[in-house]
Amino acid sequence: MAFKNSSIFTGMMLFIMAVSCTNPTNSGREIPPPPLHTLVERISLDNNSPAGSWITSETIWVVDDADDMVITYQVSGERAWIKDLVLDSLNEDPVGIWGTQETFWVADSRDNKLYAYATEDGRRKADSDISLNLENRDPAGLWGNEQFLWVVDTADDKLYAYNFTTLERVADEEISLHGDNDNPYGLWGDGETLWVSDLTDNKVYAYTLSTDARNSALDISLDSSNGSPKGIIGTDSTLLVLDETETQFFAYNRSIDGTVGARMSTADIDLFEVGSGAWGIWSDKSTVWISNTSSGTLAAYSLEDGTRESTNDIILSTYNQVPWGIWSDGSHFWVNEQIYNSTLFAYSRETKRRDSTKEITLTSQNAGAQASFGNSETIWVTSLVNDVLVAYNRSERTRDSSKDISLDTNNQVSRGVWANDEYVWVNNAASRTVFAYSIASGERVVSKELTLHTDNRIPWGMWSDGESLVVLDRNSSQTNLFVYPLP
Repeated sequence: MAFKNSSIFTGMMLFIMAVSCTNPTNSGREIPPPPLHTLVERISLDNNSPAGSWITSETIWVVDDADDMVITYQVSGERAWIKDLVLDSLNEDPVGIWGTQETFWVADSRDNKLYAYATEDGRRKADSDISLNLENRDPAGLWGNEQFLWVVDTADDKLYAYNFTTLERVADEEISLHGDNDNPYGLWGDGETLWVSDLTDNKVYAYTLSTDARNSALDISLDSSNGSPKGIIGTDSTLLVLDETETQFFAYNRSIDGTVGARMSTADIDLFEVGSGAWGIWSDKSTVWISNTSSGTLAAYSLEDGTRESTNDIILSTYNQVPWGIWSDGSHFWVNEQIYNSTLFAYSRETKRRDSTKEITLTSQNAGAQASFGNSETIWVTSLVNDVLVAYNRSERTRDSSKDISLDTNNQVSRGVWANDEYVWVNNAASRTVFAYSIASGERVVSKELTLHTDNRIPWGMWSDGESLVVLDRNSSQTNLFVYPLP
């Protein structure tokens, strides 16, 4: 794994197995840092509180109402990661979700509102927000066609309808649910039939869209384990019912040609994601450290041959057990954290332990911060909600907005950064591009940018030896390192 001759490694893919070891014991009692209450306290790898769901040709989108996130999966059931979204700070009680190729909406049970986001990159589209009718004050599941969007109301036992063009209520298109369907939640349709889950009947009720009449022949009685049915999605032959308690989709046959309602357990999708594996990377050209969510360490490897160097592991704080990005000046490491994300944690390389005297308390601009980098004077930290690399003075550990770097509009959701004395490189999954910026001026430098390999679909941490740029990829259960010549 040495980088002595970078041309040898051009386009080469290296593999590092995710570390699996016992959590170290930390001596003493630590005081947890305060969370960023203005946004979210936790950006979860686990989808433990699933509510609404939506499916496109490639992606399953699941609202997590505890973490105020949309967590994404490939249609095969594997995590998608790059489309995960931290919702608007006002969208703090998310329930249902549905969308088009351009826009998706997330219902909020407190605000009587559907918050709009761009499907491509998750950007807020406030102009496309839909204010719900005052009678539709308890929204849940959503589904729509080319003209209308229907919204379940859990109190009125009704599907309210809204016009996509005018964003106004359309009473003539509304559907009153069957009397037994009096605890409705999830909603999905195939253009002819609408299915509505019921939280207490262990059943999904079917309605014919053209007549608004119930079609009991297509009702589905749920598995006894599927006792908390919430979101619903479907494919050509299958109906997938999301269970909040079991955190999985239960699959049922919905085809008239088949046995309607028959269980299809081989098509079930388990949402539980242990969150293990690598996220951030840094090296001193001899040893490489990789942050690992299952080991409680920055796990060390030989850069020459990839063998473990556990004696060089950095023991992470009790409150830094979900580490993301890493940066080091050679004597200290700075590590981003998912849960207690108001702190950029610091560790002494010499003692291999936390050094709170070097830590930085982040501002609300850094909610969801996933990576950081620095020089002798400044540390820059990414953000999931602002297109800015937010700057802090290292010695004073305070904000220094004069050194902020504004990112290009196509460089949103930055998860990996690396810099030398002149330039900073920031990766972006949607465009498969590593963008470059001048540290002195903050301006974008296109000539220093590079395009990622087609298999490098979920870029995360980055590091360079000055000749090659290494991009960590989380496209599967195995961590891949892609190596490129540094522009």
